[in-house]
Amino acid sequence: MGFRCNNCRRRREFCCCHYRFRDWEEFDCGCNYDDGEECGTSTLRGPQGPQGPQGIGLQDVVPFNPNQAPFYPEGQLVTYMGSLYITNTPSPNGLPSTSPDYTLIAAAGVRGATGATGATGVTGIGLEGVVPFNASAASGYLAGQLVTYNGSLYIADIASPRGIPGSSPDYTLLASRGATGPAGPTGVSGATGIVPLNASSPVN
Repeated sequence: MGFRCNNCRRRREFCCCHYRFRDWEEFDCGCNYDDGEECGTSTLRGPQGPQGPQGIGLQDVVPFNPNQAPFYPEGQLVTYMGSLYITNTPSPNGLPSTSPDYTLIAAAGVRGATGATGATGVTGIGLEGVVPFNASAASGYLAGQLVTYNGSLYIADIASPRGIPGSSPDYTLLASRGATGPAGPTGVSGATGIVPLNASSPVN
């Protein structure tokens, strides 16, 4: 069995050490490499560093508030005038849109153009167009014509409606006639008038 390094335990012909000592068993070359790795390449891993603070993330986005701005940490996300900003420093000064203490992340969208105005609709009949129902004039009624009949208000559902409001499907009842109220109390009889004495005498 050949000689091996006390540290890397490689055989002499495979040891990465360039020194030649007679007693390889007693020589500690200081090599920390495993077989199969190129000499001079360290495989030692340094100690793990401390874990950094957790990022703020979008769940911590807040509307910009100048009263709260002195308490904003670095990296705080805020919205202002529809845009998204992030603080570059703790306790930032000024407004997000003008202060160098903020960086714009996403700008507000551009407002779209105003749509064209729609055409004006046909003027409705309205209550000023209410007419008493007239059977001879009904053929000239337009759809939506308001008519009164027996104290109730109806609207014509179609042009040239047929029949009588209240019984024809061409009319819709809008307001029914109110019920007749009870008769009022009899008034007090007046005083009897004075009859002239000669009222019954024949005229000469």
